[in-house]
Amino acid sequence: MRVKVFVPSNISCFFSVHYDKNPLKSGSTGVGILLDKGVVTKAKKTSKPTNSCDYENFSKLDKQNNQDKSFNPEVNIKINGKLNTPNAFIAKTAANIFITKYNINSSFSIEQEIEVPIGSGFGTSGASALGVLISLNDLFNLNIESFELYKIAHQIEVKSGTGLGDVISQISKGIVIKERPGILNKEFVSNIVYDDLFVVTKTIGEIDTHSIIQNPKYAERISSLGLMALNKFLNDKSLFNLLKVSFDFANKMDLMNDKLFNIINEFNNSNSNNSNSNSNNNNNNNNNNNNNNNSVNNGSKINYFGSSMAMLGNTIFALTKTPEDLVENINLDNLLISKIDNKGIRFL
Repeated sequence: MRVKVFVPSNISCFFSVHYDKNPLKSGSTGVGILLDKGVVTKAKKTSKPTNSCDYENFSKLDKQNNQDKSFNPEVNIKINGKLNTPNAFIAKTAANIFITKYNINSSFSIEQEIEVPIGSGFGTSGASALGVLISLNDLFNLNIESFELYKIAHQIEVKSGTGLGDVISQISKGIVIKERPGILNKEFVSNIVYDDLFVVTKTIGEIDTHSIIQNPKYAERISSLGLMALNKFLNDKSLFNLLKVSFDFANKMDLMNDKLFNIINEFNNSNSNNSNSNSNNNNNNNNNNNNNNNSVNNGSKINYFGSSMAMLGNTIFALTKTPEDLVENINLDNLLISKIDNKGIRFL
């Protein structure tokens, strides 16, 4: 038997950090965008795998679990076709927790295809954990309530420092608005669905999420700016305002380097509705009150809504209805085109 699950990736537009002694209450507020490119997880039972799970990482993340680990079912984990890479840490952690918590005594293999850049602001850690837990639940016919699995994935993300709110977004659809932190506040999560909206991204490298969200200097500033950004967006939930607020957040956080500013200018100067886009003119990293100008020409058809930086990654994203026009007119290679995902987590 083989199980195949898709979990959408998530781009955070802006966020604020909230920590609690209870990891279920820790998390972030803000707005995220789900993409129809994400993490595909395949799980199947095996009789003779090639490697075994290492419980060391699990014990670090969940010291309160005192169950007997004398039986060690063997697990084969591949990420993008490669065995036991550093990127398998989250998948292996999720598998270890599942084995111990639910007394699994059968060996299995996991293969994950990650369709977006890893460590670059797409929430691949949350998607990886969710994919493993959901696929194993189905593989072993355990009928565990989905929300219980979501809570485990959220705790993995919080305790490992790879993220704070991606899991909460990834169990939703479309553009996700989180007004309260933590997985327990799901009633404060809402979403907006768009049928004809695309996300074009350009990635130039990775950012260590852990080094930022767990740095007191950054965390305090993120929380302050993130709450202001959320309030500004809630007053105007248009796509233009979303990109404007997102750009202002990244700019004030001083996270964007010259390369990222240049990519934003490439996007904004190449779209077919240039007069309506966020004209940043920030090559010198200076604040400009005209950033992300939301003016709209009367009678014009708006296809482009602006660009900003993905939190947290060296990735710029743009929202558009006509990605082919944007790509044709831009002088950048290795662009990734995704559609906003309105279906959510699903079996394939």
